[in-house]
Amino acid sequence: MPQSDYLPTTITLYRDNAKKNYSVQVIGETTFTPHWLVKACHARGWTYATPSYRLLPEATGLEILSDACDAVQWLSKNISDRIVIAGSSAGGYLALAASSHIVRPRPLAVLSVYGVLDFASKRYIESGQPLLGPVKDLPEALEEVNAAMNSSHVLDGYAFPQDPSTDQRFRWICALHQAARYPDVLTRIPGLAGRIATEGVSAIPEQYRPLFPASFGLKLDLPPTVLLHGNADVMVEFSQSASVAEKMEALGIKVHLECAEGQGHGFDARSDIDLDKEDTEQD
Repeated sequence: MPQSDYLPTTITLYRDNAKKNYSVQVIGETTFTPHWLVKACHARGWTYATPSYRLLPEATGLEILSDACDAVQWLSKNISDRIVIAGSSAGGYLALAASSHIVRPRPLAVLSVYGVLDFASKRYIESGQPLLGPVKDLPEALEEVNAAMNSSHVLDGYAFPQDPSTDQRFRWICALHQAARYPDVLTRIPGLAGRIATEGVSAIPEQYRPLFPASFGLKLDLPPTVLLHGNADVMVEFSQSASVAEKMEALGIKVHLECAEGQGHGFDARSDIDLDKEDTEQD
C-alpha cells in the first residue's frame, strides 16, 4: 500500500506571518510557514500542504470557502483522503467552516489556532469597536471597500505590510471592524450585521449559513477538534474559541480547548518551537 494511502495529509489554511498581525481574509499569502507544525508533520511522516485562497473584499465569502473545500477535494484525490485541516486566525475560521461543510472526505481532525470562528458574535455585529484605534475618515475607507467589492481584480495573496499603518488593505480591515461590516462583506448583503444584532442568526439567509459555522455548522459528526488560543489575544478574543468549545461540548462533539496563558495573537510563529522535543523533555 502506498504511504499516502494510510498516512495523513495536513492541509494548513494559515495566512498570518511571523509578526503579531491580523489579516481576516483581506491580507495574507502562503509564504508564511508555521515551523512547529511542519516539524510535527515531518516527524510523523505526514504530508504538509498549504493552498492559497481568494481574499476579501474582492472575493465573496462563499468563493473563499469554495477554494478551501476545493483544496481538500484535490488533496483527497491526488495525495490522501486522510486529512487534518489546520489554520490560524482567518485560516482557523476556514478550517472550521470547511470541516463543517465537507461531507466527503470527512477530515480526521481540525486544528484552529486563535481562529476568528464566529462572525455572528458581538465583536463583529456591533459597530464602534476599533481594532487598534479609530480609523481616520471611516466613510472614505468603507467606500474603498465597496469599490474593491465591485472590482474584477481578485487577489489570492497579499503579503503583510512592513508598516500596517500606511497600508490600504490593513486600513480596510480596521474599517470593517469599526463599522461592523464583516457579515455584510462576506455575504454581499448590506445591513446584515445590524439585522443579526437585532434579530439573531435567523436573519442569515440559508445559502450563506455555511459562512457562520459557529451558528449552523456544529454537528455531532464533526471531526475531533482542537482549539488553541492565547488568553491575552487583543486581536481575536479568547472567547471566540472558548464559546465554540462550549457549544461543541454541549453537542457531544469531541473538542479540546488549549489556553496559551499570557499569549497574544501570533504567539506560535516562533521558529524554535518543537512539540516533540518539548514532550520528550517533559517526560
